[in-house]
Amino acid sequence: MALVSYVSSFPVVLKLPLLIQSFIQTIHHIQMNHSNATILLISNQGNNLVQEYHGNNDLFFEKKIERYGCFDYYVEWSDRNKKIVKKGTLGTFQINPVLTIGGRELQPDGIVLQTMLTKCIGTIDQWESHIKSAAHLGYNMIHYTPVQELGASGSCYSIYDQLTIARSIFANNPELSGTGAAADETRYQQLGDIIDLAERQHGVLGMIDLVWNHTANNSPWLAEHPEAGYTIENSPHLKPAAVLDDALEEFSANNQGLHVDSLELLETVLGRISEEVITPLKLWQYYVLDVAKEMDIFRTTYQPPNATDDYTPPFIALSPKIANESQHLVASIIKNGLIRDATYERFSMHVNLDYTYDLLNNTASFKMLTAEERLAKYEDYLRLVNLTLYREYDADVEAIQSNIRERIKYERVSSHGPHLGPITNVRPLLSSYFTKVRSPVTGGIVHLANNGWIYNYNPSVDFASKDSKAYFRRDVIIWGDCVKMRYGSAPADNPWLWQHMKSYTERMARIFHAIRIDNCHSTPIHVAQYLLDAARAVRPFIYVTCELFTGSEEADSVFVKRLGINSLIREAMQCHDSWELGRVCHRYGGKPIGSFQSTISSDDNDYQHNINQMNPTSQPYNVKSLKPTLPPALFMDCTHDNPTPMQKRTITDTLPNTAVVAMAVSAIGSTRGYDEIYPSTIDLVNETRTYQQLTEQHLKGSLFPVKQLLNKLHIELANDKYTEVHIHQEHNVIMIQRYSPSLNKSIFLVAHTAFEIAKHDNDNNNGNGNNGNGNVYQLPNVIQVPCKITDFIVGANITNTYQEHWSRSEKLLTGVHIDVDIRYGDRIFEKYCYIESDYNLHHNANLKYVKFNLSILIKLKEFPPGSILVFRGEVPQECTQARDMLLNIVADSKRLYETMDKVSLIDMNILLFRHNHEEQSVGGGGYNIPNYGMLPFCGLQSFASLMERVSEWNDLSHPICGNVRDGDWAMDYIVQRLISSSRPALQEFARWLADCFTLVKRLPRHFIPKYFHVVIMTAYRAATAKALSLMSPFITTVAAPSSVAPHHHHHGHHADYDFKHSSGWFARALALASIQFYGIVTPLISNSQVTNQFGPDGSASLAAGLPHFCQGYMRAWGRDTFIALRGLMLTTGRYQESKQLLVGFGSALRFGLIPNLLDSGTRPRYNSRDSVWWWIKAVQDYCEMITAVNTATGSGSRHDHIRELLETKVYRLFPNDPNQPYSTVHDLLQEVLQAHATGIHFREPHAGREIDDRMRDEGFNVDIDLNLATGFLYGGNLANCGTWMDKMGESHRAHNYGDPATPRDGAPIEITAMLYSTLQWLTTLNNSGLFRHDTVSTKDGNVLTFRNWAELIRTNFEKHYYIPSSSEDKKHVINISFVRRRYVYKDTVGSKNQYSDYQFRPNQLVAMSFAPELFTRDHVLKTLDITTQYLVGPLGIKTLDPNDTDYHPNYENSADSDYRPTARGFNYHNGPEWIWLYGFYLESLIKFNHLQPSSPSQQSLSPSPAPSPIISVSSSSTHVAMTHLVESLLLKHKDFISQSPYVSLPELTNHNGSPCKDSCDSQAWSIGTLLAALQTLWITAQQHYHHI
Repeated sequence: MALVSYVSSFPVVLKLPLLIQSFIQTIHHIQMNHSNATILLISNQGNNLVQEYHGNNDLFFEKKIERYGCFDYYVEWSDRNKKIVKKGTLGTFQINPVLTIGGRELQPDGIVLQTMLTKCIGTIDQWESHIKSAAHLGYNMIHYTPVQELGASGSCYSIYDQLTIARSIFANNPELSGTGAAADETRYQQLGDIIDLAERQHGVLGMIDLVWNHTANNSPWLAEHPEAGYTIENSPHLKPAAVLDDALEEFSANNQGLHVDSLELLETVLGRISEEVITPLKLWQYYVLDVAKEMDIFRTTYQPPNATDDYTPPFIALSPKIANESQHLVASIIKNGLIRDATYERFSMHVNLDYTYDLLNNTASFKMLTAEERLAKYEDYLRLVNLTLYREYDADVEAIQSNIRERIKYERVSSHGPHLGPITNVRPLLSSYFTKVRSPVTGGIVHLANNGWIYNYNPSVDFASKDSKAYFRRDVIIWGDCVKMRYGSAPADNPWLWQHMKSYTERMARIFHAIRIDNCHSTPIHVAQYLLDAARAVRPFIYVTCELFTGSEEADSVFVKRLGINSLIREAMQCHDSWELGRVCHRYGGKPIGSFQSTISSDDNDYQHNINQMNPTSQPYNVKSLKPTLPPALFMDCTHDNPTPMQKRTITDTLPNTAVVAMAVSAIGSTRGYDEIYPSTIDLVNETRTYQQLTEQHLKGSLFPVKQLLNKLHIELANDKYTEVHIHQEHNVIMIQRYSPSLNKSIFLVAHTAFEIAKHDNDNNNGNGNNGNGNVYQLPNVIQVPCKITDFIVGANITNTYQEHWSRSEKLLTGVHIDVDIRYGDRIFEKYCYIESDYNLHHNANLKYVKFNLSILIKLKEFPPGSILVFRGEVPQECTQARDMLLNIVADSKRLYETMDKVSLIDMNILLFRHNHEEQSVGGGGYNIPNYGMLPFCGLQSFASLMERVSEWNDLSHPICGNVRDGDWAMDYIVQRLISSSRPALQEFARWLADCFTLVKRLPRHFIPKYFHVVIMTAYRAATAKALSLMSPFITTVAAPSSVAPHHHHHGHHADYDFKHSSGWFARALALASIQFYGIVTPLISNSQVTNQFGPDGSASLAAGLPHFCQGYMRAWGRDTFIALRGLMLTTGRYQESKQLLVGFGSALRFGLIPNLLDSGTRPRYNSRDSVWWWIKAVQDYCEMITAVNTATGSGSRHDHIRELLETKVYRLFPNDPNQPYSTVHDLLQEVLQAHATGIHFREPHAGREIDDRMRDEGFNVDIDLNLATGFLYGGNLANCGTWMDKMGESHRAHNYGDPATPRDGAPIEITAMLYSTLQWLTTLNNSGLFRHDTVSTKDGNVLTFRNWAELIRTNFEKHYYIPSSSEDKKHVINISFVRRRYVYKDTVGSKNQYSDYQFRPNQLVAMSFAPELFTRDHVLKTLDITTQYLVGPLGIKTLDPNDTDYHPNYENSADSDYRPTARGFNYHNGPEWIWLYGFYLESLIKFNHLQPSSPSQQSLSPSPAPSPIISVSSSSTHVAMTHLVESLLLKHKDFISQSPYVSLPELTNHNGSPCKDSCDSQAWSIGTLLAALQTLWITAQQHYHHI
């Protein structure tokens, strides 16, 4: 539902953050609408954006708003050629007017309104007495029905003249009851004076009804301005309705005296109406075609198509083979081939000849007919068209008869109707739908459509317009005394009417403080906007309310947003039972008790300041977020035009009903007569009596003292910010608690409703009350009050009613006499209740709180239906002290940071994360929330993520809130888990949490979720800020000073605030996610000789993904670890941990390969050809990145850091010489290159089902050879899969079991690129004296230098891998039989299934990133465009070309079938979209500067987005544009990570980003490659800004 955000303060400064990366095209402007006014916020002519745009920083602007009302804001933008303009989502907020009484602000929910019918108040000299009585009863606003002269009917809402005040109000003053302009102005002045006096002397504001959509049927100006209404002349579509109405009026006149008082007689009359009225009128003639006339036109105008004509019309010819050809053609004519004369006379429906003739000419069977046959066929078509039109007419006639039946039945037969009696001129059989006036110009009769309403009608459609047949069908419940106004779409359509109503509105706005729009749902919205603008121009702070009958809250919201409505009238008497009454009381305002804080009170400013500082991913906007809410209510106990309690329920319900309303967190109201117990609703039309003057004696009796108390209590609740509410109900007893967070006090109401008289039940043993007449009722066993009761205010009930003694007064409106028992203070114990269990607090010997009984149990005694009990309570002092102590602790950020002085990032893995499976492997377990499930993480992250989402929507009904309310399990779990972790650095933090939770436990249970949230979020934000502070400058560079943690940390790096160097919140979110993968669970290597050099945490390992790959032998994977390592570990500054992983996997080097599945080194698998190259690339990245960091900080020379790693000793698990178990990293690198140069051929150790129960025997054979002609490494076979696309078939049913889905044998492109990169790097090291070797021996005994090997690859790469245009084929090694797509690179070279070489896959992106020197830039730019168009998904990259026959994008590993390509997830790498590849896609765009073509003739196939020209950018727009491009491409990732329970990115998605249930929810390489890409972008930014 589109809701509105409400703002009460004024003036308002709007701060609108603009996520500029979401606009990948040119921003036109941002504007804000206030009804008809537009406030331009920024535009391409100039703007007020203050900060420079650098591609990754969001922008925001400020606009001071000094007008009340409802505002829309949106963004418009266009493409760079400005050919298409688009408009963004509409946002809406409303600034409520600030009403004052005598200079004192009136809270919006403090309005207490009473409706008075103006015509019943009496003359103006009597008004003050009524106003004074209302003020005495606690009302601060009076709603007056229209004060204008009323029409002939006497209805309060049928206005005779909108610009004249009723003379009857001044009947006591002959000078003011006369006519003339002077008298009119004096009456306005006198009326204004009395409304002003009401405010000044009695504290009562005035609200007036405004009636815009109709006028009295005898308004004098109708004859002069009939265009103001809907006439047959300006709305000829109403002619059939007027004809029918005239006939019905004549029928009524001819049957005067007939008394339709039974259903039998009603049916007789309906039969006569059908026979005597409807049938003779032949109304069907307004619906159908005149077939004879249409045939004459056809004969003279139709020309058959020329057979030699080459013209092809824009219609699809209907084939004779199509079934029901005539039906299709007739349907087309009915839909598009009929037009109606503007006159709307009989037979005004005609055929649209152009359309119909073209349709016929393209109907094959019609073209083949002779001329005579065509005439006959066309006539058949017309009669078929008419058949449909006749059916439409018949359906409408049926509706006419039904509506007539129901109206007569209600008015004359039904028991609940008005029983109008015999037909007379005054009370005709049916109210006329039209008012007839004589035109002074023509002398003729003008029919003016009367107004009315239609239940559940779409308010956006004017039911008198040509789009509606409501008047003809008689759907409208008509008001025969009111003529409907016809405004048109703008003032120019009806100038006199718009000006007339504007003057009327302005005059009322000058006098009254508030407006009630009558019949708002039927008032055209654009008209109401115009007139409200006029009112606000006169009185800017005017308050606007209305009653809507749209039938839906969605439709209500449209009116509220468009009109700036401040409240919607709701009514308690509409509730059908007490449960509904309690529900709507809660729904119409207030937050639940214990709500999460959206704003912090003044007492908590320090706390909020520190919370902001601790938020490492917060945006730099110090603003209050607007939250959409339901429109505020003006909650009436009873409105002036609906039944009273005596009519609809019982008299005794008058008291509990109004008491419940008084406790609502909204404006409230009542109608004059409710307090006086009027037996029935005042007749708005025929009532002529006046209200009686209430004397002091009157006001001391009946319901008045209680009503006065409740009204004043409501104002107190509003003024003292009792903004939170809780409602509990048992049987028909409602308990409402209003709570003030600032005062820690509550006010309670217990109300026993009386919707119906309790029935006598001698056998009902459950009844525990008796009203003295033998009628039993049920009460709750006890009322549980969740705080300390301080005093009882009142107890009351209606004891006796005397409706049988009431008699109607002919002059005054009087109510039924009642007796009300009212007891104040402790006197309530005499009758209504007693305290069964009082508040108490137990202490142990050490004066430490051990048990609280914070609930008081009240037992109700004599509490029959109609009773109320009101009392005050407060949170006990011990609890408020505990709360204050808690807030002091969480505000002490210095102490909190000191608890984390020695915390490492491995500690943070435990503190924040650890999956349930990981926790179980070390002897613990996860936290399960009943009715919700197991949290993903055992650490703070899951609690924080959940509480943040719960608090955002204040969802106190969420299972986590119920869990912490019901017990201390979560708090104990969090603390005990950290204590039992045996991590010394976490113990102080655990004690801090324990101290906080001890205080939280002292609070009333309903406050626990709120303060549990405070503690969790404070701890979480501090922990994440600390974690980020331990990372690299790339991460610690922040986007705003407010998001930096206080400088209490001693480790880590900190950079000053600078937008230009900002890595952005997304990089920090990825960095935080990186912590979850590396920790102490399953040891990396079980042999301690490998890891001893890395200290006590040397056994830590990196999980490939959660939850599937996080513990046991499935945790550590060589390929996954080193694809992720650059981003996950190196970009975050975790060099020592990176080194530990490099050494750990290096220790298992064997056969020239590192394992793919490490299994702690006990039984590693060597079935991966690419893992070792990822390992070497990680070594290279380590050397380059640690060198750059330490050189920048002056920590040693560049060579020292490289040499230190290369000379690191590695204990070999499988040494070549058992007597020499140690090697260096340097040795391992050379060993790998030498092994590949001479060839690798072995059979996997332990080959067979013991290590892989799916692989065929030949799959365990590993072969890799160097092709000396090209320099490429070839390997693999069709029985194994040695790269990351390693899915092995698992389905016997589909016969793919044991088959690799993607063998990728031959020379995979990414291995070739990584080999080249390695050779180039080692050559450089050799030249610097850092690597001793520069050659390898080939299998033929020759020496091959690294340089020559690299050159061999470079020379052959484009020739063998690129698939060019067909004209260039001869320059490349191409088999055109397998070419599926050109301008891309082969996935492999030399595969035994040659077609697979030519499959378009994303592995080329890895190659581009690692070895850009191998590629021709012009080729790459085209390839990237094609990749963007066909492979890039919302989050990931498709693993196969969608045009490939093997493409199947939806992976479901658990689904078996007979379909080989997908059974048991065989398509794992044949279409699903993998996230880790997205990082290499971004790197390729960056490294090849995709935004800049190499030459004017070499343009990108699909231009990449550039930033808006209206944004101020730095000196080099190219860098900003690239940053903007990358950030815009990551929008979906940002959205995903912000919503993910794992605060991470998944392994893969299915088609177009749809979730994949078998994917890991959090994958290491998905995070790592994106971090790496962002760091590449960050480095280019540093280089650029340092250069300029």
